[in-house]
Amino acid sequence: MPEVPPAPLILISGPESLLVRRAVAGIVAQARRATPGLDVRHVVGGALDRALLLDLASPSLFGEASLTVVADAQDLAEDVRDALIGFLPEIDEGIGLVLCHSGVTKGKALVDAVTAAGAHIVRAPAVKTAKERVEFVQVELRSAGKRVDRDVAQQIVDAVGNDLEELAGACAQLAVDVPGALGDEAVARYYRGRAETSGFQIADATVVGDLGGALTLLRQALQTGTPHLLVTSALSGSLRDMARAREVDGHRLEAAARDLRMPAWKLRRVIQNSRGWTDEGLVTALRAAARADLEVKGGADDATYALERAVVAIARARGRRSGR
Repeated sequence: MPEVPPAPLILISGPESLLVRRAVAGIVAQARRATPGLDVRHVVGGALDRALLLDLASPSLFGEASLTVVADAQDLAEDVRDALIGFLPEIDEGIGLVLCHSGVTKGKALVDAVTAAGAHIVRAPAVKTAKERVEFVQVELRSAGKRVDRDVAQQIVDAVGNDLEELAGACAQLAVDVPGALGDEAVARYYRGRAETSGFQIADATVVGDLGGALTLLRQALQTGTPHLLVTSALSGSLRDMARAREVDGHRLEAAARDLRMPAWKLRRVIQNSRGWTDEGLVTALRAAARADLEVKGGADDATYALERAVVAIARARGRRSGR
């Protein structure tokens, strides 16, 4: 986020807590650089009363500059809000005020008054859509010196999830831990290294016929508490993805990815994993996965054995033809 120019009155508007915190941190840091020894005070809107407001708004006896940050300003009591609005014309360089408002309708009168008073406004909009999360990842990595395309950013979102805090942390970690270019292979290696026993790694090893590797990963996963259902879900999902991608034309990958509602990097991996699979083998594997799913949900006495049997059956189904 770009630095905010020094101003005695600043409004941070929006619900995205990560962006709000970053904006506050940037404002405070810049204010302290400009005014060493600055008195910074943090208060929460719901806890601010008229007496405390008067104290915060009063100039220091020793002429020291102060900056007050009010979080959740939409929760100010009505009388405190009115008193704060009345105080706005008195704000000067010696008494700075930063108001954080979630952007909801509640407290709109305060937002209108602050805006009319000439506040510098910083936006912290919600990051809601898949496209916005991918763009967020790209911006985060670019600010850390790593440029990635949309497919790689989407791969990171798929691996980490939709939480902005976790995405920001993942981007920071990747920028530090992965030397050189950050492509889809580098991201895949990183997450395999961090979660070697996830259901998706087990499924990948199984469908490419790496039976020994798949069984080793499976045992490690179960020993560390990975739920049996997560593994059967990953196996079934990988097989279904391969079935959906059977007729994809490699020259129309981007269009096919959109049609299948699948990131292009993932579709490339699915197509690669599909090599060596026949229709007969895929049907056999899907049946084995469905059986395992029923067994780990209570249909078998030993869910671990049921999973091992499914992994063996699926790995051996690769390349299977009628009559074999």
